Amino acid sequence: MPTSSFVNIWRRIKKERWAYVFIAPGTILFLVFRLWPAINTFWLSMMDFSIRGNTWIGLTNFIDIFNDPIFYKSLQNTVVLTAAIVILDLCISLFLAILIYPLSKISQVIFKCAFYFPSIASAVVVALIWTWLFEPRFGIFNYMLSIFDIQGFDWLGNPNLALWALIFKEAITGRGISLVVLLTSMDNIPESLYESAKIDGANGLKQFMYVTLPLIRPGILYVVLMTTIYTFRIFAPIHIMTRGGPFYATTTLVYRIYNVGFGRFEFGMAAALGVIVFFVLGITSFIQHRVMDSGYEM
Repeated sequence: MPTSSFVNIWRRIKKERWAYVFIAPGTILFLVFRLWPAINTFWLSMMDFSIRGNTWIGLTNFIDIFNDPIFYKSLQNTVVLTAAIVILDLCISLFLAILIYPLSKISQVIFKCAFYFPSIASAVVVALIWTWLFEPRFGIFNYMLSIFDIQGFDWLGNPNLALWALIFKEAITGRGISLVVLLTSMDNIPESLYESAKIDGANGLKQFMYVTLPLIRPGILYVVLMTTIYTFRIFAPIHIMTRGGPFYATTTLVYRIYNVGFGRFEFGMAAALGVIVFFVLGITSFIQHRVMDSGYEM
């Protein structure tokens, strides 16, 4: 690189030095507590890690994982949980956004706050409340069924119901950020486009299909990607409500990492599971981005 280029770069850094000073703390924290542990995970996945010492074992951890039937069960649970929550979250948020959008700006703000505030509540507290709601003897859901002379269920103790109970809980509690993002995307649509559509004879459904939906595609993509990442990382509800059971019915990849790492203290294998989750999530996000960013309809 020519000397003049170095001089120009140095002058630019010197001119904007205060900007680098302000971003330095966050950058250092990210490098030390985010990036370095992530990179170290790849190295750890190749080790038989223990307190007494580390032994290089290559791909043995990955081979053991792919020979473990519980891994495939946790992968299946993760796929079902993620697909169900992403679809339900998007549909519910989009439906609510359509209902709220025609209201006044003040009313929109009130509804945004009302739906967003629960999402910042403690995940532990919310999970405990839902555990009581699903309680088979005194829970409110079985009480409501008893009103109609319907026998209650052991929602969290039945292998066929536990995962769907978690999905129902996540769908009801929702993520207020999805509604806020979709409403913001709708607010950015020029009103003139709707007026032109009305002149052309488009009814409300056609306006939504040919004006609203295409123009909020970036917002939908963001909601889908963020909900997918959030669902992959769900831990507290599973740990508090089901402990991954019964019979691994609610064990996901992330909860499997916890069991292997902090239950059996096999940190090398837990790191290998983390690497697999990294690639699964990366591939899933890439496919979602390609599909949503293409000309395919939702």
